[in-house]
Amino acid sequence: MKLKVLGSNSRGNCYILENNREALVIEAGMSFSRLRPALDLKVSDIVGCLISHEHSDHSRHIVKFAREGINILASRRVFDAVPMGRYRNMGFEIEPGNEYVLGDFIVSPFTLHHDVPCLGFLIDHPDCGSIAFVSDTGFCDHIFPGLNHIIIECNYAKDILDSNIRSGRVPHIRAKRILLTHMELERCKETLLANDLANVRNIVLAHLSPDNSDAGRFRSEISAMTGKEVYIAGEDAEICFYSFPPGDNSGRI
Repeated sequence: MKLKVLGSNSRGNCYILENNREALVIEAGMSFSRLRPALDLKVSDIVGCLISHEHSDHSRHIVKFAREGINILASRRVFDAVPMGRYRNMGFEIEPGNEYVLGDFIVSPFTLHHDVPCLGFLIDHPDCGSIAFVSDTGFCDHIFPGLNHIIIECNYAKDILDSNIRSGRVPHIRAKRILLTHMELERCKETLLANDLANVRNIVLAHLSPDNSDAGRFRSEISAMTGKEVYIAGEDAEICFYSFPPGDNSGRI
């Protein structure tokens, strides 16, 4: 299984989980013209597209995705904010606490804490094990047993944000929203340590702020703290997600 990152910031978010048989898309904040060439498979092999919340950097292109035959899975709030029009039959409402089977993927949504209703996703697949997707949230109050991979927002560091506030680079009203609705470096660390990391292979830091983050520092600090492989979800990043011992290829992607 591969994780492909097309975008992971306020300009647009889109991720692909893909093996040699099927693909699952998370977020539709990047255009279909960016999605299509990133696939190794046919568009018809996409089992669905999960949308965390209504903000345009996550949902902007859902109608265009649906027009290409991709099923959209999101909360009712997203479909109210971004009407599907003639493609409404391609939209499927999902709720926290339920499980959804998409090909060999099993998806369990859970609530996050943003300034609009927002979902995270626990995703299971035989080729990669259990993945937690946590983005656009001030904090995460869920514990996930048996994780193999974690994709988690690490949007800013408090000291960098404070410096930008003092210099006037970040207005106070914007800073207040960031503090309440996005995950800070130390809160990200706390969230990771609250979970059992024994079987975790990869930690992917997502949705870094262009102004208030330091990718090298964040990766270094979290790698040192966890002893795990840590990646930054930069544009066009591609990361292998394994659920079996390193060095045992087992014929899987």
